[in-house]
Amino acid sequence: PAGSRQMLDESHRERVGSRDVGRKAVRRPSLLRILLAGLATCIRALLGAVGLIGRKDFFLAEKYSELSDHYRGRILDLGAGRCSYSSFLRSQGHSVVAMDVADTSEFGEVVPVVFDGHTIPAEDDSFDVGLCMFVLHHLDHQAELLAELHRVVRGTLIIGEDLRENAWDSFWVAVHTGLIHWGRADRGFRSDAQWREMFGDLGFVVRRRVTIPRWRLPFYPVLRAIYVIEVLKPDKVRSTGVAGALGDQGQPGS
Repeated sequence: PAGSRQMLDESHRERVGSRDVGRKAVRRPSLLRILLAGLATCIRALLGAVGLIGRKDFFLAEKYSELSDHYRGRILDLGAGRCSYSSFLRSQGHSVVAMDVADTSEFGEVVPVVFDGHTIPAEDDSFDVGLCMFVLHHLDHQAELLAELHRVVRGTLIIGEDLRENAWDSFWVAVHTGLIHWGRADRGFRSDAQWREMFGDLGFVVRRRVTIPRWRLPFYPVLRAIYVIEVLKPDKVRSTGVAGALGDQGQPGS
């Protein structure tokens, strides 16, 4: 009947319209926008490197804005480097201890604790949150240092890393390894699957992963991820069981 046909036609148009709206909602940035943003990033990074302007943290949105609810209590910033992120966190009212193998702070209000790169000079469960932002790929003893973080952190780890997922990434991480002065690990870079395997072996549970797209840093265009990890302590696992310790988010994050 004509009425039924009209209703079916209207229903079809509604479904198509809904799909169009959905596609628009997840539309990726245009190529022109990516190129312009990349050019602006390169110029800003160059001017910052020569000291004409302040250096910019190009990953601040992913490191903090998207994860601000995870920053609480006493925070350890391991591998603090120039201490720019520690300084930023303090400006947001957080209690932060910066730590690294050398004092290279460029911020007078932040004096890092210097350690040997292996044993973190802190008591067990001394920190609520542990940060390790793009540090581990400089090390060959990653599991050892992660085990130390497991010892001194009682709550959450937030770990950022460059990922080596394919030949493109392998090329760029090799270039990066050849240029950096912080440390040149032979086996420092891993894929997402390899990091997750290491985290699992250490008793870490990935609750969330924030991805940083390759084009964010066009002069070093590799995929990056920031992992939010729950540290499972043996007493917690014993008292609640693994399922209970995981709560209602039993599956690792993505």
